[in-house]
Parts: sequence; structure tokens; C-alpha cells
Amino acid sequence: LLVNIAKAATTMEIGAISEVFRQADGFVLFRLIDRRFVEDSNALQFARNNIWETQRARAGTTYINQLIDEYATFNEDAQAVFDFAAIKKANPDIQLGAALEPLLKDQRVLATVPDADPGQITIAEVAKRIEETYFHGTGVALKPGEVDPTKNDIIQDMLFRIAGTLEAKKQGLDQQAGYLREVEEFAR
Repeated sequence: LLVNIAKAATTMEIGAISEVFRQADGFVLFRLIDRRFVEDSNALQFARNNIWETQRARAGTTYINQLIDEYATFNEDAQAVFDFAAIKKANPDIQLGAALEPLLKDQRVLATVPDADPGQITIAEVAKRIEETYFHGTGVALKPGEVDPTKNDIIQDMLFRIAGTLEAKKQGLDQQAGYLREVEEFAR
């Protein structure tokens, strides 16, 4: 079935007549006599795997955010400067490279994780990583809808690496054979 026909069929009452659907070779009109579901073990397993992976990803994101909340403190003044939507609003024609230029020199601490080494993330470090994501250069118009989420992902990744390492040490995972093997593989 075409997607629009299948979608219509799922919302219809049994016995109802559908609207008219245009197809390349004519029109389709149908009456829903019964609703049956095909038992397909592969499709069922595929759906279960998708749900499982979605739940795992959501739980992982929640855990990462909890670790960052527990370990990191943010410099609100530095965060305010590092807002690409505000930069674009102040200068509507600015290019990404021009927006990044002062940030690449800004050594203010954006976030701190006490007892970690390194325990600080600077504006310049994050700006450099943003710049590195633009393989074809930063001579493009600043698009805050793209750059701000990229910035947030980079900050989250950097903080999770720091806070995750601290949490692993706190739980003694840094001494487990599996953890040591993963760290060794990651370093390669």
C-alpha cells in the first residue's frame, strides 16, 4: 500500500469508505471490511530492537546529563558571550569565521570540573572544535540554528569525558580489566 492509503486505513472505522486517492494509473477508493495484522517475526524483532535502542540512547543521555550536572559548574558570563544567536542578532550579515575569531582567542573558562585534570574547558577550546567541524572552511554565513547545537554537543562531549572519567574512578571502574581495555582501544 502507498503510505497515504495505509495511513488513512489505520484511522478508519470498519465498514467505512475511504476518500478517493489519486495514483499514476487512476484512482483508488476502498471500503474497510476488517483489520488484521500480519505476524512477521522479523518485523516484530526489528521493532523490538528499535524500541530497545531508543530506550538505551535516552537512558544514556539522561545519565550523561546527570554526571555533567553533578560534576560541572558553568561560568554564566562566559556562556552569555558564547551565544551564536545573540552574535547573529547583533550582526545579521556576520560569517561564521568572523564570529569565531574573537572566541578562538578567549581564554575564559566556560566550565569547570573540580578534581579533574584537565578540569576546565575554555571558550577558545570549544571554538576551535567548532571550527574543526567545518571541513570546507568558515567563510559561510553564521547559522545559529546549526552552530549553537554543534557547540552544545561539543561541550557535552568534553564534559562527559572529564566527568565520566571521574565517575569511573570513583566507582573503581578504572581498575577493571574491561575498562582498561576500552581506554586502550580508544587511545589508538
